[in-house]
Amino acid sequence: MGIGHLEIFSLLLLIVIVALIVIWCKEFIFMMALGDSDYPGRYDKTLWFITFIIFSIVAPFLFRGWKNAIKAQVE
Repeated sequence: MGIGHLEIFSLLLLIVIVALIVIWCKEFIFMMALGDSDYPGRYDKTLWFITFIIFSIVAPFLFRGWKNAIKAQVE
């Protein structure tokens, strides 16, 4: 008996979920490790914290884009 389509789909779904969790944790830890002076606005860190909690799936990608945009403005 071979591996069925459901098993393959389940395995791929598990891999995607684990990858999203790892990316979320990495970006969340990086965001929390930044100091308040690294953010241009007074409440940016708090707003990003709320964004990470409410929009868990897309927040790491939004934060990475925002971080790269801020970095490009400084350079």
